[in-house]
Amino acid sequence: MRNALKIIVICALTVFLSITRVSAQYPFGKNKVQYTPKDWKVIETAHTEIFYYPDERAIAEFIAGITEDIYEEYSTYFNVAFDRKIPIILYGTHHDFKETNVIPYMISEGTAGFTEFIKGRVALPFMGSYGKLGAIYRHELTHAFMLEKLRQVMNEHRRFTYSHPPLWFTEGLAEFMANRRLDSEAEMFIRDAVTSGTLLPLKEMWQIEGTYMMYKVGESILHYIATRFGDDAIRLILDNWWKSDKFDLILRTSIGMDVRELGDDWEEFLRRRYYPSILNRRRISDIAERLSPKEPSFENHPVCARDENGTERYFCLGFGLGSIDLFELVERKNGRWKKETLIRGGSSTDFESIPLLRSRIYARGDTLVFVAKSGERDAIYLFSVSRSRVLDRLLFKNLRIVNSPVLSPDGRHCAFSAIDDHGKSDLFVCTLPDGSLERLTDDYFEDSSPDWHPRGHALVFHSDRCGRGTGRCTALYTIDLADRTITPLTDGRYQDHDPRWLPDGDGVLFSSDRGGIFDVFLLADDAIVQQTNVLGGAFEPTPCMEGEKFLAAVYSGGTYKVYRSDLKRNGHATPMHVAGEPGMNWSPGLPDSSEGFKTRDYGLKFGIDFIGAAFAVDPDFGYMGNGAQLFLTDILGNHQLIVLFGSASDDFDDFWRNINVAFTYINLERRLNYAFSVFHLASYMGTFYDLLRFERRYGVMGTVSYPLSTFTRVELSTVVKGMERDDDITYLGIQEGKSWLISNYLSFTTDNIVWYIGGPLKGHRMNVAFGNTLDLQGSRYESTTLHFDMRNYVNLTRRIILAQRLVSRNAWGSDLQLFYLGGSWDLRGYDFREFAGKRIVLLNNEIRFPLLDRLFVGLPIGHIDFPLFRGSLFFDVGRAYGFIGRDTEWLGSFGAGIEMNMGYLPVIRVNFSRRTDFKEIEKDTHIGFFLGFNF
Repeated sequence: MRNALKIIVICALTVFLSITRVSAQYPFGKNKVQYTPKDWKVIETAHTEIFYYPDERAIAEFIAGITEDIYEEYSTYFNVAFDRKIPIILYGTHHDFKETNVIPYMISEGTAGFTEFIKGRVALPFMGSYGKLGAIYRHELTHAFMLEKLRQVMNEHRRFTYSHPPLWFTEGLAEFMANRRLDSEAEMFIRDAVTSGTLLPLKEMWQIEGTYMMYKVGESILHYIATRFGDDAIRLILDNWWKSDKFDLILRTSIGMDVRELGDDWEEFLRRRYYPSILNRRRISDIAERLSPKEPSFENHPVCARDENGTERYFCLGFGLGSIDLFELVERKNGRWKKETLIRGGSSTDFESIPLLRSRIYARGDTLVFVAKSGERDAIYLFSVSRSRVLDRLLFKNLRIVNSPVLSPDGRHCAFSAIDDHGKSDLFVCTLPDGSLERLTDDYFEDSSPDWHPRGHALVFHSDRCGRGTGRCTALYTIDLADRTITPLTDGRYQDHDPRWLPDGDGVLFSSDRGGIFDVFLLADDAIVQQTNVLGGAFEPTPCMEGEKFLAAVYSGGTYKVYRSDLKRNGHATPMHVAGEPGMNWSPGLPDSSEGFKTRDYGLKFGIDFIGAAFAVDPDFGYMGNGAQLFLTDILGNHQLIVLFGSASDDFDDFWRNINVAFTYINLERRLNYAFSVFHLASYMGTFYDLLRFERRYGVMGTVSYPLSTFTRVELSTVVKGMERDDDITYLGIQEGKSWLISNYLSFTTDNIVWYIGGPLKGHRMNVAFGNTLDLQGSRYESTTLHFDMRNYVNLTRRIILAQRLVSRNAWGSDLQLFYLGGSWDLRGYDFREFAGKRIVLLNNEIRFPLLDRLFVGLPIGHIDFPLFRGSLFFDVGRAYGFIGRDTEWLGSFGAGIEMNMGYLPVIRVNFSRRTDFKEIEKDTHIGFFLGFNF
């Protein structure tokens, strides 16, 4: 029955919007899968509530131990105190963090935490290092304090609507407070941008919004403000926020400069600071051979291996088309290098995501060893390049995050680092024949990036045990596999990373910032020989060419690329003196002054998330529902209440009869999501094909959704409702109707697309839905519907996309169910809803390509900067039939479109099309306007 299906569609949209990507088009979108239910607990400190689950108690106690000191520091700095406790939500791994319902959006591999602005919730994952966790906590807590500061300032001056600072200021302030000084990594990003000429003016910073580079640029600007004008200047900017809606005026009031003047001064400061480095450092292209393609790309974690013919082959991880992929670097006959994709990440359950930054890969002969998320946890894959198939997959029950696997010299064992269920990042060895697991270290230090000695008796690795677990420095260590003795190789005053043995075992390559810049070094014979002296930074060295050369991932020109350089064994050597023994006794815990801290079970408490206008426009059914919506959730976002209230009444006499009200409860706590709703909806509706009528609907709804994986789910909805119609059209003629109905709606959805500006980039989507309505009173309001929607996206080149869509909608039964064709969203060139039928078929084919990457229009009063224009060529085919003599033959249209993309917002598009009935082509060109997301 038509309106029963409408209600199911609208209710399902409301329920599942919170667990799909905001950029997805209903009913598509990926899933957040709650693999394991969590028994949440709370530690209350004087100013925070720390939410955690029992396995992660060590992490919670660490945050509790540092939180009050940070609160006092920030409270003094910002001159602000909270009148409530700050909610801190902790996740034991990044995989758990990606399942959070605090925000509805899918979380990327590179997100290290977030602060939610409505309730001020801070959410953090543990990624192995307590020192890094503390820095990220400082970063996110800065957001909470800045937001509270602005709220109090505006309230004091009775201003209750205001804009937030630009993103470079917001994130720059958080990085400034988290680090309090520019570290080697931050210096690297800014130095490279200045010396390579890629640094954007402050006014143009919107072009890199959301990137890590923007964080580091913002941090540099905030350090400059604090250095030149003092820390008070930053506080003054926030204190003056009430004085203007324009950031330029706030800056001028606070520091005497607008954004352009500040940017010019900052750039001059950076040139004076970093230009001298050009005199004593080298560009990587002057000292090494690039193995990466020349075009813009991103590659890291290089490795090499000799095949059965003795030829050396090179592999790496890097950015593919919207995903993290595993590549082989191949030299062409003309001497240039290209990437060949071996494994695509982010498109299947086996390779749900490949970690780009945290885990190295290993190669031996024809076999690659790497980590990818597979369902709930990481798996280690052994992959044959020649056969293009997985040889083995290693999963470990109590290890959720796995990093940097490496095979033993005899190939019978695999060593790796991993985070267990209790907040420990340690070294493990798996015996491949039987899959048995042995733990090598068992403490709260971060032990990472192991490499097997060529003789097989020891591993080298890097660890933060030199800093007692909370410092920024890391040192190199070896562990004897016979007696588990840990021996330090470096003194722990720097960031020494990613050690790799030379093939003869007589030295260790590693990267370090011991010279203030990350370079590659060789440790041999108790001395260190510097291998590179780059302007950017060199990382992840690995020997090749039998130890005569080495590979490294080098940051230069704003990206990472793979280079090959000669190994220098006899250069200028610096004696290495190891100081102290490796720390063995540190563990995170509550401070001695924690008597006032309370621990309790998590209790359900709802609070308002947001209030908004409620309406729905469905491509088939049109407008449905009106009113205001109130969203309430618990702290974790697992329990949601949605209240809809409005009225379709023209006068007060019919107010209660025409009221729109609904109460919906949604539970996202477990893998099986479910919802219950009670509703009373009333509205007028009508089109050319069904007369204007009034209808009331009241009843209950139940919905369940089960995600089979991140990419696939099954949904079932059941609605029991009473229905009252005026002026109803059915096959029996015009009549008034009243009955009780029960509707069931079952759907299957799969979606692995990669979303890009303006629409999908690659992948496929499919939705199959079956609906059935039974009339419990035999009043001929029964119907059955079957929907099929399949979409496919193919990259013809890196920037040209072939998009295809096939839609089939069918209805049977005694009640009238119509579907529509025509308009800029489906059959272009025809009027909106020009055709209707009980069955429709639609086929869209479209090639999308870039026109202008940027359009800069200068005006006397300023300039307008349009980000991206794209063009398209399209061909549409459709047919509607099954409705009272209104059947159409096959109809088509073809043409071109021009669209302006506004980031991840909807596109603005104009289509120019001509129509055809496949006998002749109309001469008139039809122009259509479209605002929305491309299919």
